[in-house]
Amino acid sequence: MEAGGFPVVDLGDVAPPGGLRRDEPGFEPAVAEYFRRIEEAVVSALDRRGDSRPPFLLALGGDHSVTIPLFTGFSRAVEGPLGLVLLDAHPDLFDVYEGSRLSNACPLRRALETGRLAPEHVLIAGTRSYNVGELDFMRERRIRFLPAREVDRRGISAVVALARERLAHLPAVYLTVDIDVADPSCAPGTGTPVAGGLTSRQTLDLVRGLVEALPVRAMDLVEIAPALDPTGATLFLGLQLVFEVFACLDRRE
Repeated sequence: MEAGGFPVVDLGDVAPPGGLRRDEPGFEPAVAEYFRRIEEAVVSALDRRGDSRPPFLLALGGDHSVTIPLFTGFSRAVEGPLGLVLLDAHPDLFDVYEGSRLSNACPLRRALETGRLAPEHVLIAGTRSYNVGELDFMRERRIRFLPAREVDRRGISAVVALARERLAHLPAVYLTVDIDVADPSCAPGTGTPVAGGLTSRQTLDLVRGLVEALPVRAMDLVEIAPALDPTGATLFLGLQLVFEVFACLDRRE
C-alpha cells in the first residue's frame, strides 16, 4: 500500500516458539534459533542494493529482547559506522539477566558486542531505573545518557540537538523505543512501568524530532502489552508513534 508518497510493505510476523517455559532446558536454544530467523529477515528486508533509495525498517515487538536480533541484522545489512538511540526507562545493559544473555534487560549490551557500534555513538534518553553494574558500565564506556528528569529540564529540542551533534554525521542510526519511556499515567500497559517518565506529548515530539534530525534507517517499538491496560491508552500511544514516523518519512521523500 501507499502511505503518502512512499510504498509500505508488511513483511509479516516472525512467530516466536511456543509451548516452552523459561526454566526448561530447551528454552534458550529455541530463543537463539528464533533470533536467528529474525536476524535473517532483517538482512533480507534491508539488503536492497539495487533500489534507488534505501529502505526503512519498522519492527513491532515483542519484549525488548527482540532488539538483539533486529540490531544484529541491521549491523550486517548496513555499511559504515552505526549509531543507536535508546528511549527507555531502563538502560538495558545487563550482561546476563535471570540466567540469560538474551533477556529483555540485555539488548544494548549485545548491540555493543556486534563490533559495529562504538560507545560514543550511543545515546540513551528517558531512563530512571538503574542497576549499579549498568551505571558503572556507562561511566566506564562514557556512554551518554539523559535521565527523564534531564529530558524534562532541557526540553525536547535540546535533546534532539544533542543527538544531532553526536550522531547526524553517521551513515545510519538505529532507534529503539520501549514504550515504558513514557510515564505509566500515559502508558500503563507495559511489563516494567516506572513512575516519572515522559508525557505522551514529549514521547511523540522526541521520536519525531529524532527521525527528522538523524539518518534513522531502522526503528523498533517494543514492550506494549494491551492486556495490562484496560484503558487502551498504551496502544493508542504506540499507534500514534507509528503514524508520526510515517509522516516524517513522507516528508523525507
